[in-house]
Amino acid sequence: MDHVRATIQQIAPVDSVEALEKASVAVRIATARFTGPGSAEIDGTTLRFRQALVATGASPAIPPIPGLSHVDYLTSDLKVCWSHGSSDEPVMLYSEVNDEGYEIRKVEVYRDGQLDYANAIRSTGTTQLSDKPMPNIKEIIAQAEFSPTISVLPSSRRSIEMRLKYLIEC
Repeated sequence: MDHVRATIQQIAPVDSVEALEKASVAVRIATARFTGPGSAEIDGTTLRFRQALVATGASPAIPPIPGLSHVDYLTSDLKVCWSHGSSDEPVMLYSEVNDEGYEIRKVEVYRDGQLDYANAIRSTGTTQLSDKPMPNIKEIIAQAEFSPTISVLPSSRRSIEMRLKYLIEC
């Protein structure tokens, strides 16, 4: 998280609401819908413009999954499908990652259905937690053999074996 905060501080002078307003840009933080060339409805009011800049961002949100609001949930679960021809390597990697980017639990699923896992206390097969932070999602996507997704699953209070039923095949 320190890296994210540092990056935000670095770009804020040129990429922030304050910087845009200083450059005479009328900033609206709202829900918008383009209604035609040069017009948009922004929170129920139609505005006209010559040019529009749509700057979107993201913030954590709880997905609308029935029952999720009644359990604790994780926001840093990473599932990576790995396309390769080896029967000795997993085809799906599932990692629970802490705020610093380090794996705290990992499950590896093999082509034949075998599962190996690792956590801070024990591991099975050759599965181990990495001693380095996980690469960011862009770095993973850049490698053609990997297809990552971020998942939201029930609380870590459940055992890793219980969590396996939530995994989806690649």
